[in-house]
Amino acid sequence: MNFDLEDKLNGYLKRNELDSTIQIAETELSKIPQTDFHQLIGMNLLHMESDLDKYISKFYSIVKLKYALSFGKKLKAFYCEMNGFTINYDRWFIDLFSFSKIEQEDYDWLSDYDHLTKNDLTITGFENLQKVYEDVYKNKKLKYLKSNKHMK
Repeated sequence: MNFDLEDKLNGYLKRNELDSTIQIAETELSKIPQTDFHQLIGMNLLHMESDLDKYISKFYSIVKLKYALSFGKKLKAFYCEMNGFTINYDRWFIDLFSFSKIEQEDYDWLSDYDHLTKNDLTITGFENLQKVYEDVYKNKKLKYLKSNKHMK
């Protein structure tokens, strides 16, 4: 892992400069020797915008009512989590969680959610990349990736 790059990207993310973050990450990826992972360059999830909007809106409507009926708790945050994509190459999906308590210093509160989505949302458009992860996992190529000198 390139920690200098990670720090640089985190700085852009903290300033909400997502376009710059993506451009720098893709530029750096294109500098290393070509792998099957390079197909990620230029990909995005914008084709899922409508489905994601409906998914979040439906969850918000449900939890808004639940919080209104609980009388003591107020919605403070949503959290979106993707399943473990490196080992669940057959299907990638997300779940949403809602919280009435959040903390700034310690992220243990993420396990203390009030509500979660009843159904997950399948991520589409990355099926070819999922096949790459399947190949890496099934053929135990992870050791190669970790020991390869450009994967610092």
